[in-house]
Amino acid sequence: VKVRCPVARALGLWIDRVAAPLARVYLDDPLAAVVVGTDYQCRERRGDGSGRISEHAFANAVDVMGLAFESGRIMPIAVRDDTSAPERAFQAGIRGGACAFFTTVLGPTTNATHSDHLHLDMAERSGGYRLCE
Repeated sequence: VKVRCPVARALGLWIDRVAAPLARVYLDDPLAAVVVGTDYQCRERRGDGSGRISEHAFANAVDVMGLAFESGRIMPIAVRDDTSAPERAFQAGIRGGACAFFTTVLGPTTNATHSDHLHLDMAERSGGYRLCE
């Protein structure tokens, strides 16, 4: 994964303190790996029509496409409508927990552009504002 040090540190903390423990709690399946989509990629933001440069262009963001477990199962990040499914609770937990480590967390309920992944970045905003959607 090609990202700046603060993103790599936040990703490691999120895995250790949020994703791995919640995998055991909700899925009874230890976390083996995080499936990463886009990391560093020089481009504009997608889907907002602003023409602004993406945090990916600064190696300041990572997209998590799914998670792999010791059982061999891979759970993609996706829109999850079944409110009683443990996968839904797990995904909601890891998404909410990411807000403690990243300044931007976008996912399947944010918009269609993020329907299949968690976008995690360390964008700097005035007043320390965080965007957790």
